[in-house]
Amino acid sequence: MDMQPVQPQVNSNLLNIGDLFRESWRLFKKKYATLLGLLLVPFGALIASAILVLLLSFLGADTTAFRIFVIVLFVIVGIIFSLWSKAAMFYSASFDGRFKESLRKTWPKVLPFFILELFVLISVLAGFIILIIPGIIFYIWFEFAVLILINENDQGINALAKSKEYVRGNWWPIFGRIFILFLLSLVASLLTKIFPNFIGQILSAIYLLIYSPFSIVYLYVIYKNLRELKPGISVDQKEAKTLKIFVIVGAVLVAVVGYILGYALMNASKNTFCDGNNFNCTSTSNYQLIRKK
Repeated sequence: MDMQPVQPQVNSNLLNIGDLFRESWRLFKKKYATLLGLLLVPFGALIASAILVLLLSFLGADTTAFRIFVIVLFVIVGIIFSLWSKAAMFYSASFDGRFKESLRKTWPKVLPFFILELFVLISVLAGFIILIIPGIIFYIWFEFAVLILINENDQGINALAKSKEYVRGNWWPIFGRIFILFLLSLVASLLTKIFPNFIGQILSAIYLLIYSPFSIVYLYVIYKNLRELKPGISVDQKEAKTLKIFVIVGAVLVAVVGYILGYALMNASKNTFCDGNNFNCTSTSNYQLIRKK
């Protein structure tokens, strides 16, 4: 049976910081067990993959092709289950769904979730490449796109356009609320560094097990507050078309800059290798090496 989204307690304006944290903490305590289980899903999948690899290696599979298979397997499993876990956590924060229901409901949305996350990443990276500040602006604009996908079934560019519309007129208050969460996260993370290695690692793990679910709930409460303030908004197709062009241009920009940086790093590492090993690299194309006399 489909369930209705949990309604945070909202006023006619954005929740103030105190009310935001109180409401987030209330939902966090209510949903923590489910959120924690969903957070650990990728780790369970990677452990299962490791067991499979060990079984295959005991059976004699120890070739170059097998090693490549292992790397590809872990990358694919890690990406798919991380996306699925995150989508399920947003679903659990939005609905009164349990562990299995959250996974079942979000499995069909893993691919749209991946595409949307890619669009957001491209937009933010392109913004940072342009002049840093645009990257911060785009990050806040599109912060709620994944929640729109989970709650309203808008995908891709439409989710980006809708997220921007929700944020319109409230950019600074939303930035402030997200920045406060970031500062608290930074302080907590730094505090774990003052302890000895073993204790610090344990505290870091505890911090992640608390912060990750809480941040999901925190963003959900802000999103629901915005949705209450702007009920029934629709996607502006002109805005969506503009965003589509921007994402395409941004993808090209990110690819070009990535290629240039990769090429520069490759040459820098080659020169470091040659100098460190007393080689003269006479050919850039085929890395012909001649021992210096």
